[in-house]
Amino acid sequence: MVRKLVESCGLSAEDVDGKGAQRFLLARDDGEAVGCVGLEVHGESGLLRSFAVAPSHRRRGVGAALHEAAVAMARAEGVRDLYLLTTTVRERALRGGFEDVARESVPEAIRQGSQFRGSCPATAACMRLRVS
Repeated sequence: MVRKLVESCGLSAEDVDGKGAQRFLLARDDGEAVGCVGLEVHGESGLLRSFAVAPSHRRRGVGAALHEAAVAMARAEGVRDLYLLTTTVRERALRGGFEDVARESVPEAIRQGSQFRGSCPATAACMRLRVS
């Protein structure tokens, strides 16, 4: 379900498996998946990933609700710094409290993941949100 939604929004889903460090939140409307966001936790650092909202449900608050829920989940997991790679929602992330950071400043455990090693292009904005 998550993989199909992510792909329908034009994002890579090749590494979406929900295993290991991956956790996903799903927004539904009448049983239909309309939004999702993934969180990978690596100690005190986390990575938001596979953030997708179906075109039919954009500008309805689905993305904002998923963002808030993901940050709350990260906080509950003990995450202090939450990272994001994006080619599409940089401005929205800035409004949500994220700041641009250099890829080199991201903890090694996150940089070794598939998002940094190939799923997201090198041109993607690298961002951080201080959670606690």
